Amino acid sequence: MITRRKIKEFSRSFAVNIKNTTLKTVRALTPGKEAVKGGGSGIIVVTALLIIIPLSGMIKYIGIYGVLTIISVLLVAAALFALLADLLLKLAIKIPLLARLAILASVPLVMISLGINNQAFIFTLFFLLIFSFLAGAATRLLYLRRWGEISTKNKVLVIAALFAGFGGLAVGTAWLIHPGRNIEPPVNAAISGKYLPDALQLQDPSSKGEYDIMFITYGSGEDKRRKQYGREADIITPPVNGSAFLSSWEGLSGKLRTWYFGFDRYNLPLNAKVWYPAEEGPFPLVLAVHGNHLAQDWSEGGYAYLGELLAGRGFIFVSVDQNFLNGSFTNIFKGLSNENDARGWLLLKHLEQWKKWNKDTLSLFFNKADMNNIALMGHSRGGEAAGHAALFNTLPHYPDDGRELFDFNFNIRSIISIAPSDRQYEPAGTGTPLKDINYFVMHGSHDADVQSFLGMRQFNRLGFSEDFHGFKSALYIYRANHGQFNTSWGKRDLSPPRINLFNLGQLLPEENQQQIAMVYISAFLEATLKKEKGYRQLFIDHRTGRDWLPETIFLGQYEQSGMQFISDFNEDLDLRTTSMHGGMIETENLTVWREQTAKLKWGDQETRSAVIGWNNSENDSLPARYTFVLPEEGIDGSDGRMLFLTLSDADESPDPPSLEPETVNQQPDEKPDSNRHDGNLKSGEVFTTTANNGEHERKRSGTGKGDGGNNMNGNEKGCSPQYEEKRTGINFTIVLTDDKGRTMSFPLEKCSLLQPRLKKQMTKLSFMKTAPESEPIFSFFYFNIEQLAGVGDFNAGAVKKVSLVFDRTESGVIILDNIGFMPGTGQGI
Repeated sequence: MITRRKIKEFSRSFAVNIKNTTLKTVRALTPGKEAVKGGGSGIIVVTALLIIIPLSGMIKYIGIYGVLTIISVLLVAAALFALLADLLLKLAIKIPLLARLAILASVPLVMISLGINNQAFIFTLFFLLIFSFLAGAATRLLYLRRWGEISTKNKVLVIAALFAGFGGLAVGTAWLIHPGRNIEPPVNAAISGKYLPDALQLQDPSSKGEYDIMFITYGSGEDKRRKQYGREADIITPPVNGSAFLSSWEGLSGKLRTWYFGFDRYNLPLNAKVWYPAEEGPFPLVLAVHGNHLAQDWSEGGYAYLGELLAGRGFIFVSVDQNFLNGSFTNIFKGLSNENDARGWLLLKHLEQWKKWNKDTLSLFFNKADMNNIALMGHSRGGEAAGHAALFNTLPHYPDDGRELFDFNFNIRSIISIAPSDRQYEPAGTGTPLKDINYFVMHGSHDADVQSFLGMRQFNRLGFSEDFHGFKSALYIYRANHGQFNTSWGKRDLSPPRINLFNLGQLLPEENQQQIAMVYISAFLEATLKKEKGYRQLFIDHRTGRDWLPETIFLGQYEQSGMQFISDFNEDLDLRTTSMHGGMIETENLTVWREQTAKLKWGDQETRSAVIGWNNSENDSLPARYTFVLPEEGIDGSDGRMLFLTLSDADESPDPPSLEPETVNQQPDEKPDSNRHDGNLKSGEVFTTTANNGEHERKRSGTGKGDGGNNMNGNEKGCSPQYEEKRTGINFTIVLTDDKGRTMSFPLEKCSLLQPRLKKQMTKLSFMKTAPESEPIFSFFYFNIEQLAGVGDFNAGAVKKVSLVFDRTESGVIILDNIGFMPGTGQGI
């Protein structure tokens, strides 16, 4: 009979056996003194290699002795840190157990509370320590003991440790070295629909030009590091005093920087490489500047492919050297910082030099440069600096110190900004404002350096006067990175071993990325400096240049002077008002309706937008709609004028848990409007132009899930309708009402389906990511009203309402940034 006493005895015996077995196993697996020494040696060797191998790549820049000096300093610093940590550990042992546990437990809690994302670091450190320790311990035991003197049990443990340690290090090294894998691209909504604009019948802007190309360098003549700017410079330039902009060039770091480069902030050189046409000018002048990179890895030569292209097409291309302002191995404790204003100012000092040469009859460049047609181009920090230069060009004083006088006033017509930073310098504490200048910015979705499309801030801060006839454009390039726009930077946007955590196998080939740069930069300069207006269509719709561009997904934005905005949502916080005085917004059956600042992964885009969501599966009545009721005078949509919208997929649920779809967004005291012609519109049906007689003549074009809806390819893969809608893009109907109540309508797809949010995994393993996987990027949609109206009775000269009717994609949420009318371009959809 089993008694309570026997149960207690059995339980006690079982617990003792478990305890003894556990202790015995722990003792057996606990490494001995020699194994611990070997493990420590293994950790030291592997971690030292992680420092030595990346630094060895700097030998070509600073020499073997410079690299050995840096390695020695780092190793000594690590040794001192280790001694300090050892002292602290010895002191910690004397702390009571409970207090020690509390301190250790507080570390992850603090990391969680502060939102610190160190998964990649912890993962890498854990496996590095484990494998290094095992490899070192096994190696030392084999070295100190003869194989025959080791017991069978220990032989098994040593062999296991040997294979685990070196095997883990080998696999980890191979994983880090491997660039990563290619990915299957998402659907390209812009080309998946039924409608495509005609390709431009113009010369490929990336094709070789008619001019013979010349090349020279100019510099101080005293550059101690680079002969082409020193004794081999073709033209000698005087230094300039940049001390007002470089207060951080000081201390030990400043002295080391001065020692290395051979000059200080009071004597900055004007160095550059120049590609120019051999024939007589004048030719438009383009100054380009690189961004922040290792100062000793010269960056300005990485734009030679652009210099050769543009010089052959009749431009003077100047690639400016500002490497002495970049991050350097001379940065000790506190390096150079807040220098982007200096980068912009230096560009203007180069222009001063060009102005002198252009007037000097003895100069190589006498009357060579067209000083009335100047463009500035910058990459990364240089892209931001180009905007600062354009601002300084219009000011009489330096905004942060009125004692520094400006008197530039050059005819800078255009700015090109490649993957720029923003607000690293803030004039008078604000974002750099620009006005009446052509602007083009492009950015790669897989930029591992500037991981957010920060150039959109400058894009949104740029305004146009009524009498200015320019434009601004933005281009987001799927799978492009930061560095491949510069041939010397390449795929690695970050230094190793950090960049080795990123999946570089999914990037566009370098030649494709540079082809995109050549097409767009050349076309932009042709359009804005040479007035080749036909190229402007490329910036309105990238598909018009599909014969010149490699295959990838492009998201583009466009604005020009003369646009008439119905709403840009920046006027106030009233959801019903429009930017156009006297207009108002009406809604029906929306599940999401709010206005907010358009977000980025890093901050925001400095513009407000409307977020609009619907779910027709939850609504048995009319489809959701969002209507702009225009002022009494209406808008003239005739004479080739275009209706435009700037949209993005919001990538959020159309059914927020806090809202009830049946009741949200109903206007208080709203009454049915007998003139509201979109009221009876059903999914998959398109209006034709009709009179206001209470009856709608409809033309069937599908069910909304076939050829007339967003599911353009049907359901061939057996996916649910919701999945197909998300995969292929969002579609809805746009309905216009004229002054007689007559309507015309067309699907968004008439221009393009709305691209689903582009998401990407930058790192090889998903948990290693350091930033959100996506951000809202807007696309430009445009419609020629007269072409779409055809020969019907609709009066395009008196548009009174514009309605977005969400009848084609069953559910979704979009972000509407701008809507309005713009002058015709001679082409339209």
